[in-house]
Amino acid sequence: MADDEALWFPAQMGGSDSFLRVTRPDGSSDGEDDGIGLPNSRPPRNTGGGKPPRKGGFKASSWLWIALWGTAAIGIVTVAARKEIAAEITRGWLKSQGVTAKVKFDTLSFSHVSGTVLIGDAVRPDVSVEHFDADYSLSLFAGHGQPLLRLNRLHAVHPLVALVLKDGRLHFGSLDKLVQNALNAPATGAPPPQLIQLDDASVLITTDYGVVRTRGNLTVADGRIRYLSLSLPASQFNGPRGAGDIRDGTIVARAIAGDQLEVHAAFDVTNADIRGGDGVVEDADHPDLHVQAIGVTLDAHLPYRKGTVGLGTLTGPLTGTLSAHADGLQSPAAVGDGLEGSLTLNGALAGDRHGLTYDGMTRLVARAGTLTSGTLDGKDVRLDLPALHLRAGFTDKGLSAAAAGTAAADVAALRQGDVFVKDAHLDLGTFSLSTDANGTHGDFNGSLKAARAAAGDFSVDGASASFAGSARSESGQWTAAVTSDIVGSRASYTGLSALAADHRKDPKAPKDDAVVAMDRAFRGFAIRVRGLKTTLMSGASTTPHYDVRLNGSAEAQLNGGGRMVVTPLAGKPILSTEARGGFALALDGADLPKLKLGISDFGSDPRITGLSGRYALTARFSTAPVSGVALDAHGQFNAAADTGLAVTLDAPATVTVASAELGDHIENLTGTVSQTGGALFRANPGGWHASGLYSGLSLSAPVEQITLGGGQGRFDVFSQADSDVLGMKLLLDGATITDAVVGDQRRFNPMRLAGTMTQDRKALGGRFTASVPVAGKPQRRPISARLPAIYWPRTLPAGLALRAPSPGPATKRPARACSPPPTSTIPA
Repeated sequence: MADDEALWFPAQMGGSDSFLRVTRPDGSSDGEDDGIGLPNSRPPRNTGGGKPPRKGGFKASSWLWIALWGTAAIGIVTVAARKEIAAEITRGWLKSQGVTAKVKFDTLSFSHVSGTVLIGDAVRPDVSVEHFDADYSLSLFAGHGQPLLRLNRLHAVHPLVALVLKDGRLHFGSLDKLVQNALNAPATGAPPPQLIQLDDASVLITTDYGVVRTRGNLTVADGRIRYLSLSLPASQFNGPRGAGDIRDGTIVARAIAGDQLEVHAAFDVTNADIRGGDGVVEDADHPDLHVQAIGVTLDAHLPYRKGTVGLGTLTGPLTGTLSAHADGLQSPAAVGDGLEGSLTLNGALAGDRHGLTYDGMTRLVARAGTLTSGTLDGKDVRLDLPALHLRAGFTDKGLSAAAAGTAAADVAALRQGDVFVKDAHLDLGTFSLSTDANGTHGDFNGSLKAARAAAGDFSVDGASASFAGSARSESGQWTAAVTSDIVGSRASYTGLSALAADHRKDPKAPKDDAVVAMDRAFRGFAIRVRGLKTTLMSGASTTPHYDVRLNGSAEAQLNGGGRMVVTPLAGKPILSTEARGGFALALDGADLPKLKLGISDFGSDPRITGLSGRYALTARFSTAPVSGVALDAHGQFNAAADTGLAVTLDAPATVTVASAELGDHIENLTGTVSQTGGALFRANPGGWHASGLYSGLSLSAPVEQITLGGGQGRFDVFSQADSDVLGMKLLLDGATITDAVVGDQRRFNPMRLAGTMTQDRKALGGRFTASVPVAGKPQRRPISARLPAIYWPRTLPAGLALRAPSPGPATKRPARACSPPPTSTIPA
């Protein structure tokens, strides 16, 4: 009897163990072995003087023959039913492991088996094989950790495996316990199967995004993949975390010379909705991420080392390119279209029991046709890291990475609110970045150029900046510092243009009108900032701390020859949350205002959640309707998002005006302004308000030939909602009006003037009382006046918009004992 036709005889050994043992029926040719380990010869007959056997009944030899023939009969039955018996044993053993199975063996012998297998539910099985052929070898008493059965070859046709991927772990259904035990079992050192071949295999993977179906072929020789081909047919997926439509997909991998695996993959998805949170299906109409027309390709040569196990298999050269594109993307964080990206690796992997490390060159290219994030809109955005040396590892100590190289970024247009940048190019000449369990460290330097940059009324063409900086993050604390030089070849500020146009039309505007001169000076000027250092750092709250310093100067060469310079205070920051600082600003030019502003004790103020500081202002300027203004003031200021700007005076400020056109021509106007209440001036997005006391008011009106002196009182000037008319209330406690004509031509005697002047949205009106002493007792006469309104923007503009229309030429009046002052000459 050939080995392949040997009988399989089941022998029960214990509670749940069994083995198959080969038996041979007696009756073979004479020999020393009858196949069951017993001598083939029978014991000799009793020929001596012993007692002869009893007659009648079955002799001992008869019982032996019965037993032998019974055994032979059982063996014959066993041979005939050996496949069914083996299948039943297999089903029984799987059942004892909690696995329901249906097994049918078509052929069965000591070295070969074929048949069909179905594990799990008949409708939705965990594993099914339409037909398999397997060659194996038995080593029943091998011991030493070796398996009793070793698979040599396996060929399966139409196998199907159903898996579940959840929380990053594969579940194998009812076979999960057996598979996990096998994966966690210690290595036996037994050689792998010589050949495993799967034809037209199907794999169903159930994920949080639905069921993914793949079909393909696999060839494994000596435990190594020789060929793998998988395809994803057109299908839909739908699960609690996402849904979409797969157009097609392929994966092809083959082993090549040099211990490498050549891999080509391509996937196309028509659209995909990804839902976050707890994956509630009701949120399907509001996905966290929606992507259209996604395509991914991979072409790589991966290390596939022989003679190693685990991650050691992935030790060796690695080259490859991963590319992806999407027509559109919408998420709460960003919206974009025309998205493309590619990652190219050319280096080596090293794997061991501690983890996996990559070391080599990397190139990253990303592009977006349009990209919107919050209020930031970009067009034709491109990022390129052309030559990046990367060393990255994921080991039992965590993730670590170190990168060094160059980077470049371009954007055709970038807008955020009223900030706009056109054709910007960022070039990181060198940068390095490293991160590990201890923290993150980075250093960089480079340049930034923009064809145009604009913010509100300010714009600059041909802007460029060079910079160098560093960043650190350790133990939850971080800091970043950048030092830069900034150049703008053609800058412009248009915030004064409307006001300057009105002043140009005013026939009484001074030739050196400050608004007109500054509007011209700030059209086409050059700026240069040297040594600007900005430091950001983590603080106790979520709001970062900052420190801005100017180690050089900031200078603007104005159109027409003017100059504006900002210089820092020695050893002080310009602005900081860590220290008080300040700066000095000076403006000078042929027809420009002479302005000096000193800011000191300036910085972040936690008391108001804003900024505060001190100022000292000296100004000399002319602008319609005044000329030759001189102002000196010093005090304090603070600015906060909730309360706005507040300015105070430390001491009364003196104001002088050489001349003014306020209805009539006025000269030599002087006065002193002092503060009452908490602030002299307040402003917020809703408007502004100035109030205080004035004293020592004096002026002369040469056309009317009168003078006013000793004026004092209170003023309130404010913006009015939905109107550019200046709101005003002026209280004159008293002033002396004197006739400038002397001698016989004098028209009136000196008199005291008191009253109020107010302005609403329609007109400027006043009511005063003039009085002169007559025979020791004052004589009073009321005076009323109503003039066209004076205009001033209701919100703080970059310039002043004071317009006082003239009521017409003045007329002379004859002198009287109680002549009122000219009503058309009222200081506003």
